[in-house]
Amino acid sequence: MEYNDEIAFSWYQRAADQGNPLAYYEIALSYSLGWGVPRDIDAAIRWFRRAGEAGDYYAHLKLGLIYRRGESKDLVLSHMWFTVAARSGHPTAEGAARAAARHMTEEEIAQAQELAVICMRTRYRRCGR
Repeated sequence: MEYNDEIAFSWYQRAADQGNPLAYYEIALSYSLGWGVPRDIDAAIRWFRRAGEAGDYYAHLKLGLIYRRGESKDLVLSHMWFTVAARSGHPTAEGAARAAARHMTEEEIAQAQELAVICMRTRYRRCGR
């Protein structure tokens, strides 16, 4: 049987409609890479945030990567998401936060850390600016 991105996406959507948080991540990944759907970074961010709200630290890391470069570049948000991922237990996120910090001012780092605390205290409901 041949793999088909569009069919896979439709199954992820069905699982997400039933509240499956793993499907949220797969939908986000599909949008971020254009697998089975047109590439749409805004949709990817929405779905990664939804997966992140369910506690998926891979989604937190992906958000950090999205905000680190490209059309959505925001180093404060990138560092915030890497920090959230690290505090959630992601094994490489702390290094990613340190790498982002090398391109930030002390004020920006402090802001990112404060946003990360708010994000974690609100169980990922208030993340960002």
